[in-house]
Amino acid sequence: MATDFGIKALANVLPKLSSLTTLNLQFCSTQVSDVGMSFIVDSIFQLPLLADLLLGFAGCSAVTDSSVEQIAELLNRKSTLTSVRLLSLSTGLTEDGKKKLQSVGSARKFERFMY
Repeated sequence: MATDFGIKALANVLPKLSSLTTLNLQFCSTQVSDVGMSFIVDSIFQLPLLADLLLGFAGCSAVTDSSVEQIAELLNRKSTLTSVRLLSLSTGLTEDGKKKLQSVGSARKFERFMY
């Protein structure tokens, strides 16, 4: 089962893949928390060519509305992103957190945005 420690190891490797244009990260039934999310978000910022992002969480109750703030900042500031798919099932996100993600995605006017 993935934990924040494992996620940090992944996050340390991602920036070395500087030519990466598509990233699909899906976490299922993990113990990744908001701390782990900050590692992932920071590493995604360091991918200069990233255009297509799929970020999925299923059965990750430790992912909460604090994660939404980090993801929203990523969506707002990562100018190379044109396609974003966010998947969230059985997480600790509230309806307010989910609405915030939808509004950020709509405001940014991605070529493709799915939540």
